[in-house]
Amino acid sequence: MRRLLIIPQPWGPRGSKPHPPPVATDAPRHTEPGSIRSLLAERGLNLDSIMAQALSDQLRQVERIDHMIASADARRNRVLAEVERRREAIARRLRAVSSDVMDIA
Repeated sequence: MRRLLIIPQPWGPRGSKPHPPPVATDAPRHTEPGSIRSLLAERGLNLDSIMAQALSDQLRQVERIDHMIASADARRNRVLAEVERRREAIARRLRAVSSDVMDIA
C-alpha cells in the first residue's frame, strides 16, 4: 500500500513571499535512493537542480554568514597584530632592563 507523502516547498526567505501549499506525491514513505532519482527524473529534475534551487533560495543567508566569517577573520587578524605589537614592546623593555642590570654588575 502506498502512502501519500507531503513535501513542504519553502520558496524564499521568510517574509519575502507567502509559502505555497505543500506538494503532495504518491511516493512511498521509505524509498530507495534510486527510486528518488527516478521520481525526480520523471519531473525533469535531478539532485544538482534541487541543490541549485536550495542554494538560490538561501543565498541571502549564505551571503550573510560569509560576511560574518569575513568580519570575524578581520577581527582575529587585528587582535593577533596587537598581540605581536605588545610582545615586541615588552621584549624591548626587557632587553633594556637586562642591559641595565648587566651594566651595573
